[in-house]
Amino acid sequence: MFIVFLFLSFALKLDNSGLFPFSVPFSDTGDSPISLKYLNDGPAGIHGFLRVGPTGETFFEKETTKVRFFGVQLFFNDPPHEIAEVIAKRLRKMGMNIWKWGGLELFWNNGIGTEDWERRIERFDYLFYQMKKHGIYCYAQMDEYGLILPSKKYREAEEFYRIRNVDSFPEDHRTMTKAIQYIMEPSYFDALKKYWKSFFYHRNPYTNLLYKDDPAIVAVEISNENFLLKQWEYFGLKCNKWPDLFRKRLKNLWNTWLSNKYSSIDEIKYAWREFGKKGLLPDERYGDIALLPLKITDRRFSQGRKEDVAHFLYDLQSAYIDSVKNFLRGIGVKALIVVGNDFQMSLPSLSLASKGDFIDTHIYFNHPTSLGSKGMIKNTNPFKMNMTLITAVAANSVEGKGVCISEANWSYPSRHQYLFLPMLSAYASFQDWNIIILHAFCSRRTYKLNYIEQQLVTGLNPMLTLQSYIAALVFRKGFVSSDSIVHTIHYNDMWKNYFEMYSQWFPDEDGKNILNNFLPHIFKVRKSFGGEITDVDISFSPYDNETFFENTTGELTFDKGEERFIIDTRYVKSVNGYLKGEIHLKNFVVEVTTPDYGSVSLISMDEKPILNSRKLLVISVTQTLNAGATWAIPGKSFLKWGHGPTMLGVVNCRIRIGLKDGDVFVFPLDSLGRKIRDRMFVHHSGEGVEFEIDKGQRTAWYLLEVK
Repeated sequence: MFIVFLFLSFALKLDNSGLFPFSVPFSDTGDSPISLKYLNDGPAGIHGFLRVGPTGETFFEKETTKVRFFGVQLFFNDPPHEIAEVIAKRLRKMGMNIWKWGGLELFWNNGIGTEDWERRIERFDYLFYQMKKHGIYCYAQMDEYGLILPSKKYREAEEFYRIRNVDSFPEDHRTMTKAIQYIMEPSYFDALKKYWKSFFYHRNPYTNLLYKDDPAIVAVEISNENFLLKQWEYFGLKCNKWPDLFRKRLKNLWNTWLSNKYSSIDEIKYAWREFGKKGLLPDERYGDIALLPLKITDRRFSQGRKEDVAHFLYDLQSAYIDSVKNFLRGIGVKALIVVGNDFQMSLPSLSLASKGDFIDTHIYFNHPTSLGSKGMIKNTNPFKMNMTLITAVAANSVEGKGVCISEANWSYPSRHQYLFLPMLSAYASFQDWNIIILHAFCSRRTYKLNYIEQQLVTGLNPMLTLQSYIAALVFRKGFVSSDSIVHTIHYNDMWKNYFEMYSQWFPDEDGKNILNNFLPHIFKVRKSFGGEITDVDISFSPYDNETFFENTTGELTFDKGEERFIIDTRYVKSVNGYLKGEIHLKNFVVEVTTPDYGSVSLISMDEKPILNSRKLLVISVTQTLNAGATWAIPGKSFLKWGHGPTMLGVVNCRIRIGLKDGDVFVFPLDSLGRKIRDRMFVHHSGEGVEFEIDKGQRTAWYLLEVK
């Protein structure tokens, strides 16, 4: 405690000596030589609805070509028309083709009928139209905390939804009502159906389509970070805080489930017996047994009782998923369905997620303790960790299902944020995943600012903005090759060793096959819920003591020892991590003059191999910070958040590229991607071209034109 106060008492001004002002304005929509708007070939939906193929690939009904999606989530779903146009144009310029929204605060209240909600829904319709017009597809998040919030807040919503006993919910209803939808209490489930139908049967006046009929919606998410088993495993069920009506229904469902499995109280007592543990409680009777324990780690209860609770929760959520899918299909919803998501899923939760078309994962590196100026991050060095963001997504990848990341972020002001987009896009392309959505592009006030407003808002973060151009091409165009061989890990009995291993990503079954956290950096992997565990396609060797991982195509290397991640393909070259000395890739050398953590990348902008390309982009970054920021705890939290303009650092280096044919011209670019002055000096030799990058040039990206 004393140490924390010491940091607060002697707050340190950030060392901005290696940084320079570099702000990408929110209104960056103009044409530039590096614009990627050409990647979106027409209005979203022009090729029909999205479908998932037998091996998990995504394609449109009217096309056979595989398609991937890269984009952002918005926290501003009803902007004024002029801002909606700016958002759509800017995302398209950055090469994005998907956006995620939560229509909760809009369509929750559709039954209120007040002028303000009608105006906000009209603005949403216009935003949707602008996104569609610019080829940006929609991922619709339909659930967050349920319908208790508006029903408690607005009399009209209470009358519209008519949820029984809604006034009896505790004030902390956001937390206490998580998972309540799974019991399908009739009044609550009817309210959910009203809400879903109010959205899908709403006609957008600008597209003239009902949302259920619009192929611009590629996915519908029915539950957000709300798996029953995950609640039980990590946080504990809060059903004891529910109103009586809902608690009684859950207890009745539990006792009905038990009566279908056991014919008498003696059978239950025998199944739950365990020395020194609580099995059947003294006052419990057949048909009157409490749903306990509320958390898997409660060691007071027997293994048998815990196993039955786990199976009951699984069956309860499974029945809900089936009911919702049937309802949505019954009212004509044609988009693909995501039934839930999380960061780390146990095998039973992953099996439930497999009931949807995509397996969706949320990944955050250094998630802040809270958002805004008071929040703190750990500022962890990713090369010192025993897993990466790639591990979690690969662990949630299932054979025959699409792989989606609907929330991804690497929190500002992490010193290693430079690694986020190059690494994520490269391994996502190698693993052949389908969707990447960054969390989040903007809040309701971002467009008024000129600085990074909080840890997870990316729209005014210059480093992530620049690197989005790399990520869009690498992932959407497959600039990193995917392996043709998929190594599948089969689970014949997903419940085997569940209680010992529920929090592990890739279990070690009897020490025979170790799928280490870094194996997704080597092999393309999927899980399967069929066959024996011994059916694994290859014999995995222990990698626990390894520090260097090269993938099977030879294009990606992750070196924990040297603290370096490298992409080396015909279309993109990228060195990331602790950069020093000369770093040699094929036809690309980075000679670092000032050792530093950062990223230097070269990418083809015309989709031709680098040696044949006529337009290339170089990006060099180290870190970004707001001007005027002051540390409270260095590297972790701020005393003063700072202001605009944002500051950016570059890796000071000399670059050599093996371009031997034609004349090469290098142009520094401003924050809008436009040429800012005459071309730089370039040294031509028999080995190619050379030029220097340093902070004195006041930019972090350069256009190369080959004549």
